[in-house]
Amino acid sequence: VDGLWAFTLASSSEAEVYGANFSDKLNYDPHSLCARFGFTVAADMTSVQRCVVGLCSAHNDTLNDVVSHAWFRLDNGVNLYVESDDGTTDNDDIDTTINVTAGQLVHCRIEIGSDRTAYFFAGTGATSTPIRVASSTTFTVGTGRLQPCMILQKDSGATRPILRVCYYGLYAKRG
Repeated sequence: VDGLWAFTLASSSEAEVYGANFSDKLNYDPHSLCARFGFTVAADMTSVQRCVVGLCSAHNDTLNDVVSHAWFRLDNGVNLYVESDDGTTDNDDIDTTINVTAGQLVHCRIEIGSDRTAYFFAGTGATSTPIRVASSTTFTVGTGRLQPCMILQKDSGATRPILRVCYYGLYAKRG
């Protein structure tokens, strides 16, 4: 899979952030919203590199400082986590029990209900149907509007992972 977008970082050992969002144009009401993403990472990531794919409020280079979000986070090489923040309750690093290898296609879906509760679904492989993950945790997002985000970042190091976003789609309740 070549990807709709490919994000890579420089080989210089410095902090970097690269990705795509809607330039903080927060067009999506978090009530009854569904987001789908498919992505690969072309090289194993190190302990100082991470990527997130999902929905967020205004961008911040420090991921934990994003006020409201619901996203998948690939951290420390292979671990796929889900996270949410509603401005009060921050659910970080909730393990999906899915491990990702370099080049493996990951299918992700986030469904946000009318009460702003977020549900996460994930699967790997070309023909995978995503299943609900981290169902024992209650995830919520804030009342403010969101935007899609696909972010690759590192704190340091010269290795160059590539985040390839193969597809994404958003479905929102009208009105």
